[in-house]
Amino acid sequence: QSLIGGLPGSSATVALTFVASIAGLALTGGLAAACFVKVFGVAFLGEPRRPPARTPAPERLDPPAFALGLLATLCVLLGVAPLLAVSPLIHVANAMLGAVTLAPPALPVLPASLAVLPLAGAFLCVAIAARCGVRRVSTWTCGSPVTPSAQYSATAFSKPLRTIFAFILAPERQRSYERGASVWFPRRILYQTESRYLIDETARRFAAITLRFARSSRALQSGSLRLYLSYAVAALIVVVMVAR
Repeated sequence: QSLIGGLPGSSATVALTFVASIAGLALTGGLAAACFVKVFGVAFLGEPRRPPARTPAPERLDPPAFALGLLATLCVLLGVAPLLAVSPLIHVANAMLGAVTLAPPALPVLPASLAVLPLAGAFLCVAIAARCGVRRVSTWTCGSPVTPSAQYSATAFSKPLRTIFAFILAPERQRSYERGASVWFPRRILYQTESRYLIDETARRFAAITLRFARSSRALQSGSLRLYLSYAVAALIVVVMVAR
């Protein structure tokens, strides 16, 4: 709201900065939503492709679980009614600045309706399915049973984003193709993709350049006395010329 409110009456440079900031916030929100979609898929969707190394411990309501539940409840509450937290902050800002920065509106109705609409849609789907009848059969793909290795994994959710931002992420892709009796029926296809850690690679390259420069600077540290005297004389000449 601050960025949008600052657009009218701003110069072209400031307005362009505000527009770029708004676009950055929108992109950040979209990427965060995609990240949580993948996390949800990892945690709750599908079956494990490999048997677990050990039996998972049963869930229990202990203090850590209670703390996470409390934070999740606050996230849902502030997502439905964000002005419960924004209104006190607005009053604090008004008291510190001595001016009305933003009039606190009433509690929003639109987020509450957005929270109710999916529930209403789910109940409507259940009612229509109960009325029309649902036929339940085992899942199959082209006549063959579905195994856990063929399920739609959570990594596939992020594949479109990784494809769009491939020019930044620069992923590494490897594919091995083992031919069989026919070209159309290979024995095995292995496809592996990994995202490069560009920040780590940049840090390593910077460290390597710094070390290379430090090694080349050893000649100045372990030079001769005549070279040091030359440095001092040159520095003195420069100081005298600047002082004039």
